[in-house]
Amino acid sequence: MKYVIYVTLSLPLGFFLGNILVYIFNRIPAKWLCDYNEEPGEELLNTEVRMRSVPYKYIFSALFSCCLIYLSVRYGGEYAIVSSFALFVMYLAALCDWKYMIVPDELVILLTASTIGFLPMKLRIFRELLFGFLAGVIISLALFALGKLLFRKPGIGGADIKLYSAIGLMTGVRGVISVFLLTTVLSGLGFFLSTVVKKGSFKDQKPLVPYMAAALTIYLVFLFNITEFKIFI
Repeated sequence: MKYVIYVTLSLPLGFFLGNILVYIFNRIPAKWLCDYNEEPGEELLNTEVRMRSVPYKYIFSALFSCCLIYLSVRYGGEYAIVSSFALFVMYLAALCDWKYMIVPDELVILLTASTIGFLPMKLRIFRELLFGFLAGVIISLALFALGKLLFRKPGIGGADIKLYSAIGLMTGVRGVISVFLLTTVLSGLGFFLSTVVKKGSFKDQKPLVPYMAAALTIYLVFLFNITEFKIFI
């Protein structure tokens, strides 16, 4: 009976999250999508051209519904809701980076705030999250320096550094390392294919956050228990 309730609630909630995700992305203030001290152009001010409602709202609705059903049945409703909220914010950041190559600070703050939902009342886990934050910072700075060394420009952007730090705070050391490795594999494959198809250069700037969002999805849905990071016990 419990599983029937989970499925019954997950479907409308997933549909709601998928629809509201596209709606919010199309309504994000244009100022948020500009660099500091820049004014938004006509493309940003015209919210009708950001993302079509169809088919994307159905794609995201199906994704959220599947995640909610699987996570609630396997790990419980609390973890399913907390993870879905974190993924919701991450998908918004990914859309901004994919479309405009920028991630609003407001979304980074919101993703960091979602860490509260992952905090059990155990000091050992709390320390793990703090160490995860430090691991995220170290990984980010290492990638930044590596890009400077190899290509004479930052390996990742400032928003990527903030997001890795927030993910480390959310998932702990094992989590942020897992997300980093998955992001590396997915982005490497994506960059290679896009370079071959479009005949571009590996030095071209490309959005990284969509791959981070995919990696975080894989981790929260399939891997967090395998890496022995017990969130709700």
